[in-house]
Amino acid sequence: MSAVNIAKDNTPEPEEKSKALSKTFSAGNPIAQSGGGESLKRIRNLRIPIFIKLATLSTLLIFLVISIITYFVLEKQKEQFTLELMNLGENMARIVANNSADKLLGEEELDLFRLVNDISENEHVLCAFVTDKKNIIKAHSNIEKVNKAYFPPQGLAFLKNDKKVKIGRFFQDGEEVFFFERPITYQELTIGKAHLVISQKKLLHNIRSAKAFILVLTVIIVVIGILLSIVLGIYFSSPIKKLQESTKTLGTGNFDHRVYIKRNDELGDLGLTFNEMAGRISTLITVASDLTSKPDFDHRLPIIIGKITKSMSAERTSLYLIDWETETLWTKVAEHIGQIRLPLGKSISGRVAKSGELLNLEDAWEVPYFNREFDLKYNFRTKSVLCMPVKNHTGETIGVLQVMNKKSKDRFDGEDEQVLRGLASQVGIALENSLLIKNLRMSFESSISTLSATVDARHPLTAGHSHRVTEYSLLIAREMRLSDQEIEVLKYAALLHDIGKIGIRDDILLKNGKFTPEEREEMNSHPMRTKKILDKFLFPEALSEVPEIAAHHHEKVNGQGYPDRLTGEEMHLGSKIIAVADVFDALSSRRDYPKYTKEETLACSPMPLSKVIFIVKSGAGSDFDSEVLSAFLRCLPRALALYRGDHFLPEYVDDTIRSMAPELLP
Repeated sequence: MSAVNIAKDNTPEPEEKSKALSKTFSAGNPIAQSGGGESLKRIRNLRIPIFIKLATLSTLLIFLVISIITYFVLEKQKEQFTLELMNLGENMARIVANNSADKLLGEEELDLFRLVNDISENEHVLCAFVTDKKNIIKAHSNIEKVNKAYFPPQGLAFLKNDKKVKIGRFFQDGEEVFFFERPITYQELTIGKAHLVISQKKLLHNIRSAKAFILVLTVIIVVIGILLSIVLGIYFSSPIKKLQESTKTLGTGNFDHRVYIKRNDELGDLGLTFNEMAGRISTLITVASDLTSKPDFDHRLPIIIGKITKSMSAERTSLYLIDWETETLWTKVAEHIGQIRLPLGKSISGRVAKSGELLNLEDAWEVPYFNREFDLKYNFRTKSVLCMPVKNHTGETIGVLQVMNKKSKDRFDGEDEQVLRGLASQVGIALENSLLIKNLRMSFESSISTLSATVDARHPLTAGHSHRVTEYSLLIAREMRLSDQEIEVLKYAALLHDIGKIGIRDDILLKNGKFTPEEREEMNSHPMRTKKILDKFLFPEALSEVPEIAAHHHEKVNGQGYPDRLTGEEMHLGSKIIAVADVFDALSSRRDYPKYTKEETLACSPMPLSKVIFIVKSGAGSDFDSEVLSAFLRCLPRALALYRGDHFLPEYVDDTIRSMAPELLP
């Protein structure tokens, strides 16, 4: 009798079921004590404890996941092993073919035999042989087959068949083997063929070993999974206690905490509501933190808008900013589409921007003021829309936050309005702060640039020097792939590198001619004056290295510079960069004192560019850092093109630009 029949024959009657089940429950269980149809009804409606559900489901999931992973891993492993075997065979066939031409033409049968015999010693190779153009075997790892006609093996199925190589499979002695055939050519003529037969035994052995290992691992993981599932299941068998603990956790400010209660259990709906509430609060706090705690606001804004979309269970979100001067609004962020510009009062967002009041629509296409142009252009269908004004601390509307197409409902509800109102408030604060920071930054940069220009302007021939040195330094820094933060520090250090000259007497700073030793000493004191002045600046922490970098732009990597005679290892990279840029600008610009080298004194006019480049190159490893100098020379054409027609006459720079980067010339 089959197992099915046995099960049918032994099926107890309802009354027997009730008696059997009554033994399972304690005497005090009301379900067990009640009898008849009422007991059966209660039993049928009995909920399975959560820990049993969790243990069963987890076991099934673990088994399913491991089975799927095992299948794909083994398939991938087999594919990889096969590919490696095919590559091995193809390479060996190529070796035989490439080394057989001369031997085949010269009928050097002994050398051919050594070649195929050497190849055959590989553990994967069953046999290797060479045939001439008449298909006569000239060399074979089995010497008995030499000088016999070659016939392709029966059942050979080609996997690859082209002029360069043929790869196939066939069965030999009950084993599927790989077959490789490659032409032997001499002066583009085919004079024979190289053949290889490779075994899959090791491949199959590796696969079997992998299967055995994965099977053992699967059993271990399943057992561990079952044990863990039971432990976790028992832990979650008290949903009321869990919900109580979760509520306390939420009260401590941990809004990322979630309570997991199955929907079919008593507190399932309450658990879901709890999680939704916690999720909304968490998103509000996360977005608020992202909006206010980090400086790269513009770069992070698309990510923040994405979080708002997810939190609102919407398809898209757009953030519009208002330009009151032009009476237009434009998208700072518009998910999945390009920038949109609208007049105030037009379409949904334009009306909200003008009125300062929210709009909550079930279907945008049903209102006459909705502009369908963008839907048609981007193949999108706008349905439900919640559009909220974004205001600053004075209550002025500065933007609009618009979410579209509620996923779980037909439209956004009152709770959605409250959540978006809170998010819009945070966005408004962040936008206002961002604008304030930008204005402060512009003011700071303007002050630094003005201060730098003021120093240069003390002498008509040095006007623009600090800005040119800054631009050259930034070109070098980008060529060396410095970080944005390092480039920012370098920019201010370069702009202010000569600020110490503000303390040099005019009779020295403006002298027309060569300095006396005393005057040179006075002029050489300007780096230390720079350090003293900049140390009094209240630089932000990110720019704290500016004084140090600016003060050491006259140091040399050989330790012979000034003011501190630092070596290359002691110098900041920024100082090394400014040193190259500073000397290049000094040599390529007019001064009222003669330029000079170690060997000669030159005129006050700009030194010939070829001479400048030669002098700068000569300083590699002594005056200048070699890597910095190399980077400067690579970007030199861009530096020259930057000031061509302004600081540099075209005839001064064009030959050099043309020889190094002609595409930069007009």
